[in-house]
Amino acid sequence: MNTLKKTNDIEQDEIIKLHKYQLEDIIQNLPDAFFVYNKEGYIVLLNAMARKLYPQLNAQKTIEEAHSCLQYYDLDNNIILPDNFPTRRAFKGKKVKNERVVIKRCHKIQIIEVNATPIFDEENNLVYVVASHHDVSELIKNQEEIKAQQEKLLNAEKSRNEILEEAIKSKEEFFYLMTHEFKTPISVINLALQAIDLMYKKEITEKVNKYLNTIKQNVNRQLRLVNNLLDIARIDSGHLKMNKSCFSIIHVIEAIVNSVQLYAKQKNVILKFNTNLSKKNIYSDEEKLERILLNLLSNALKFTPSGKSIIVTLSTKKYKNGEMISISVQDEGMGIPLDKQKTIFERFGQVDSSLSDQAEGTGLGLHLVKLLVNSLDGEILLNSTVGEGSIFTVLLPSSKSEIYYEKTVSNEVSNQLFSSDNRIIQSTAVEFSDIYF
Repeated sequence: MNTLKKTNDIEQDEIIKLHKYQLEDIIQNLPDAFFVYNKEGYIVLLNAMARKLYPQLNAQKTIEEAHSCLQYYDLDNNIILPDNFPTRRAFKGKKVKNERVVIKRCHKIQIIEVNATPIFDEENNLVYVVASHHDVSELIKNQEEIKAQQEKLLNAEKSRNEILEEAIKSKEEFFYLMTHEFKTPISVINLALQAIDLMYKKEITEKVNKYLNTIKQNVNRQLRLVNNLLDIARIDSGHLKMNKSCFSIIHVIEAIVNSVQLYAKQKNVILKFNTNLSKKNIYSDEEKLERILLNLLSNALKFTPSGKSIIVTLSTKKYKNGEMISISVQDEGMGIPLDKQKTIFERFGQVDSSLSDQAEGTGLGLHLVKLLVNSLDGEILLNSTVGEGSIFTVLLPSSKSEIYYEKTVSNEVSNQLFSSDNRIIQSTAVEFSDIYF
């Protein structure tokens, strides 16, 4: 019996020794420096990586001796006092996890990530402190190199963007100048046509008059294109001038609708203007409002079949917690598919290129309308159903300018209204030059 017990004890000791050797082998081959301190602060175990990282250390040295060999700093380059070192804090019962310290050696600087854990007995007395040190110097160096490379790439990208912005700006300026140069001879031709019409109208034969009308229509088409390009160039370059004044929006919209009636009748389209307002003044840019409404009416007339109607409605409505002036143009055209309703407001955006057989256009009109509406601090909304028609609604801020408007009403204002009507007639001729019946 005693022999059997002795044999079992020997086997048990062998197993314990084997486990001990295995554990020591694992500890010795850990990739991190590994330390075990007893409660008195002596190093009782350190592995191969610990001896490689700290050649001056060996077993039986105290924590004070270990720390006196080197100077430690935090990541902000402040000296770490002995009592604040992670392993020292572990002796006070605190667990330290992934804390980085800097070791300055004579030939290099190392960044060490420290973990330290206190171990207590059953009575909660400190027995050991286990610590591991991981050299993250290369990792930090690589991260800094990657960061530097990223900054270099960002700076290079920034430089490229600045060069690109400068090129775009130069392109816009060149585009503006070239477009302006195109406008000059067109304006001269237009003036010549007006002079012929004014001075030689009675002497012109019907055949010559027909040719002159064709020239006039195509000059207006080119003038419309150039005006659109110029306005887009001005807006893109931030050089669009605002000429705000106080005017009767009812009078302006009514005058615009009346100027378009001739074109609507030629196509046998009913054009109506509805409003529930008896008086409404607005402080805005009258010419830009004219461009917006004429463009919307031109589009509506292009795509509205003979015998159908277009309704222009002026009202006020609540929108986003404020009162807005609402100008809507409703047609009974083909409508716009949902997936195309954003595209049409983009530059050169059209619903379908096949429609060019039906109505000529460049795809600049609605893009310009949106830009002009934005310049007036407004919004444009679209509600459209394929096969039924579309409603374009322009919402503009409703300014409280009744008193100012009353003070400016005089013979001079009446002359301005007359001048405004003449401008609208001329603008209508240019805007509707793309329409053929």
